[in-house]
Amino acid sequence: MKQNKQQLRENQPLLFVASTFLSLIGGLAGFLLFSVAALMFDRTKALVIQLTNITSMDNITPLYFLMFAALSLLSFIGVFKMRKWQKAGLFFYLGAQLAMLFLPVLWLNWNAFSVVNTIFTSLFLLIYLMFYTRMG
Repeated sequence: MKQNKQQLRENQPLLFVASTFLSLIGGLAGFLLFSVAALMFDRTKALVIQLTNITSMDNITPLYFLMFAALSLLSFIGVFKMRKWQKAGLFFYLGAQLAMLFLPVLWLNWNAFSVVNTIFTSLFLLIYLMFYTRMG
């Protein structure tokens, strides 16, 4: 069994390695940025209003950003587990990503649904599903 895992590590497919690398960076960056946004909420509100077409952040609170920070961390943990070829990681990742897709809809409204986020989540999920049978 150990030799089999060693062979998997040595012969990891480039697509899997690249995808998990990008997901690890995204999960960690999301955790850090959403945490900072929650901690510096007043400054974040001012920046969002200044840099986007959003004119009011009345419905958004620090808890909103903390929830995204937690989901980003959960996604990071899931990808880390997948990188170690653990099937449970896919479910951590899937749960976190689905929650990140629909939390804005539940918190704000359907206008907050992100098609771009859905496309990238679907793409990465398909890549990870291609390698699901290799996971132990």
